[in-house]
Amino acid sequence: MQLTHQLLLDSIPQIQCDIKWKIPFYTYKKPFCFLNPKTKYLILGLMNGQLLSDSHQLLEGEQKILRHYIIRTVEDIYREEFLELLMEAVMLNESS
Repeated sequence: MQLTHQLLLDSIPQIQCDIKWKIPFYTYKKPFCFLNPKTKYLILGLMNGQLLSDSHQLLEGEQKILRHYIIRTVEDIYREEFLELLMEAVMLNESS
């Protein structure tokens, strides 16, 4: 989880991190993602996931707005498609 946390802070210097319900939530103008550790993987939840293009079909979940990305390996964090999705989520907050 620490590596993903650091990637978020390094990639998007304007974001703020707050702990809510014992997990980190990241805010850029408004909340846009959170990290939720599980036993065998890490969930990166995107608050407006349904509004993202997700052209590489990385996101999971059928919730009305929230979608998530499962991180199982270090390679999952550094996938170009994932970083593009993260930037799209930030830009969505920029425009709203």
